[in-house]
Amino acid sequence: MKKVLAVLLMLVLTLACCCALADIEAADEPAQNNGKKTALEQTGLLVEPGTTAASAALPTPEPEGLIKTETGKLTFVSASRYKRTRKVTYYDDVYAYNHGNYLLQPFDSKVPEEYFVMDEGGTLAIAPIVLDITDAMRERLYGADVGETAMFYGQYCEQIRDMRKKMKQVATVKKYTDKNGDVKEKVTKSYVAVGTELKDNQYETGKTRYSSSTYGYSGIHEGIDFVYMKGAPLHAILGGVVTRAGDSNGTVGIYSEDLDITLLYLHCGDIQVKRGDMVTASDVIAYEGGKGIIAGIYNNANYKAQGIKHVGGSHYVHVELRKGRHTSSNPYRNAVLESDCPYEYMRQALNIQPSGRQAVTQEAVDEAQRMREEAEERAKAEAEAEEAARIAAEATPEPVINIVEETEAPEGYGFAEEAEPEVAEEPAATEEAPAAEETPVPEATLPPAA
Repeated sequence: MKKVLAVLLMLVLTLACCCALADIEAADEPAQNNGKKTALEQTGLLVEPGTTAASAALPTPEPEGLIKTETGKLTFVSASRYKRTRKVTYYDDVYAYNHGNYLLQPFDSKVPEEYFVMDEGGTLAIAPIVLDITDAMRERLYGADVGETAMFYGQYCEQIRDMRKKMKQVATVKKYTDKNGDVKEKVTKSYVAVGTELKDNQYETGKTRYSSSTYGYSGIHEGIDFVYMKGAPLHAILGGVVTRAGDSNGTVGIYSEDLDITLLYLHCGDIQVKRGDMVTASDVIAYEGGKGIIAGIYNNANYKAQGIKHVGGSHYVHVELRKGRHTSSNPYRNAVLESDCPYEYMRQALNIQPSGRQAVTQEAVDEAQRMREEAEERAKAEAEAEEAARIAAEATPEPVINIVEETEAPEGYGFAEEAEPEVAEEPAATEEAPAAEETPVPEATLPPAA
């Protein structure tokens, strides 16, 4: 009985091995299996060539982004000029336009990575598609291709000082006894806040100063700034219902039901709409003003460090996007970005196609500046060489030229015929001279007779 069971077991094992070999051959063939998995596939042991079952079981890591962000504590200064420190995540040193100048500024990490580019030097810059989108919004806002984009969404606002306190110098007198038993006084000087009550052993020296202050970012930009000229008409970028028509910041809110977004226009003057009005794109809603703008806030450390003297504008328009229906903007210049990224919404709503323009990177601007300076140097050198040649020419004396009076030429081919030399005439003889007598030749000298 045991032998019979052993033979049956051998037959079962042989059959199982044959089935397994058949499955392996079927897996190697490109034939269709009608969606059915083989036995080895069902076990999970069949893997791609060049891999192992252990490695195949591991999850495939997601590719890392090319643009890195930084996380750390940064200092912010509130509207009341008091500082606070916040832990934030941001893109560091993005070359972007900022109220009249290109600066290296941080951007909040909430801005999608696709809206940045990196030059060969590793410096970030605003992507060309962002410039296309903001240009289209600006043309809609002003009704023509005028003005400029002055600041972008998610950009860290300029650095300002926190509130400084006026200090006064105070002398403190302390008495002590030396080793000889003599009483002496020791005077120390320090600064305290003005208004501080002094002790009996203290007195003011008359000197004052301000406490050391700290620079910090005034906030993170919630929208996009556009600037043209004060009093310019402002047109609705998108149509919808007016949800707000004026406040301390000159805000106009328009809700677009089709996109389920609200566009908020800040710092408007002479608002032309009221709450509940229906407006269409291109309708005039207000005029460019400066309501709620803090004058001179842009005189900051970043500009001074780069040698730029800049005074904040007294007028511009801040355009902010929020998902859903809203009646007011976010807290202006907060340390946390709360509004929504406008780029994809505006790209779809305005049907914007990439223009193919080049990105404005720091490397490109530096190269253009270098080429401009080289061209100016060449032009200057050429001008100096021309001036030196002119001065040298003026210093060289002119050659003396003798002018011969023109004589009348004889007729003919223009060449004078050579004159025959004059022969002096012999004077006429007055008396005939006597003939000379012949001298006889001696015979010895005559030739012999023939």
